[in-house]
Amino acid sequence: NNLDHRHSYVRRNAVLALFTTYRAFEHLCPDAPDLVEKFLRGQESDMSAKRNAFLMLMNCAQDKAVDYLSSVLETVPNFGDILQLTVLELIRKVCRTNPADKYKYVKCIVALLQAPSSAV
Repeated sequence: NNLDHRHSYVRRNAVLALFTTYRAFEHLCPDAPDLVEKFLRGQESDMSAKRNAFLMLMNCAQDKAVDYLSSVLETVPNFGDILQLTVLELIRKVCRTNPADKYKYVKCIVALLQAPSSAV
């Protein structure tokens, strides 16, 4: 399984391959969101691989992405720029579909506004 490979670029691309395959042919790997969620909650240290996994969950299993974000909401300011931008995209997406959830993410957004990165 390439999600457990020792090189980060292999894991990063394995997640993208799984994402593309699942989006086009969901029946080939119906448990892809579960695999990617397990990967994301694991000991992954590469921010690009985490971003790809989060992006896949955001587009294919948004409820799993929201659950993951809720569990790591306090540590989002410590994420890399690339993952913080994806988190902001999910927050925007969730708040547009369900405006009542805005209050959950205010603290996170304020923390991101104070982040040292100019990208966010």
